[in-house]
Amino acid sequence: MGSSPDINYPAQPSYGEGMADAMKAQMEQLLGQGEYAQMYADAGFAGGNLGDIIAGVEAPIRQKTAQVDTDVLRQTLLGNQTKVVKDPETGKYDRDLTPSIGTETLFQHYEQLIKENRAQERGDHSVF
Repeated sequence: MGSSPDINYPAQPSYGEGMADAMKAQMEQLLGQGEYAQMYADAGFAGGNLGDIIAGVEAPIRQKTAQVDTDVLRQTLLGNQTKVVKDPETGKYDRDLTPSIGTETLFQHYEQLIKENRAQERGDHSVF
């Protein structure tokens, strides 16, 4: 009754050995080496590293989501005004090619508020 069960625990690495194994695995993952080399090759990044995957996969996704966020914000602030148009010849966004609604700019609007010493009506967007 007073005896404990005889359990055969597997050998455990020391803290230092475990940390060394974890660091090795992280470096292999970053560099696309060891057991990660085949995963990188299967994904089309043979011989590459994590930076190649970020540039090839994550960066375009981030750019697209940033553009969506910008478009949503623009729609929220400007209503049904269309998004900024890119000049096909220069590849740069062009204010003159972008259709707009109305003639008053944001700066003109705020200038008028200051001249009339009145606040911007916020309606449902008012915090206080």
